Amino acid sequence: MKKKKQLLKCAKQRNEGRDKYFRDAFLRILTLFSNEDVTDDSIYVYHRTCYATFTSKEKIENLKNRAREDINSQGISSFPAAERLTRSNIKKMDWNKCIICQEDKREH
Repeated sequence: MKKKKQLLKCAKQRNEGRDKYFRDAFLRILTLFSNEDVTDDSIYVYHRTCYATFTSKEKIENLKNRAREDINSQGISSFPAAERLTRSNIKKMDWNKCIICQEDKREH
């Protein structure tokens, strides 16, 4: 459950920071974990390296700083609204693959 909460927290931060690289991953995670009934950790699988990169505090801070710089350069006073989740935004999830990169379960 701790890793699920960390994934969800990082997905929200990446969404707020308008991350383009992990867009599909954080949309999948936000959709998957938006249902509070999802408590079984065994239903999702991820690579250790994908998890480490996705949840990296340093990378998320860099993303936030870049978003702030974009806002300051455009003269906007606050972060843009987070992207709205719709089914058409999200690519179909293959449950036999890593939920972050959607590659084979084996480590890269």
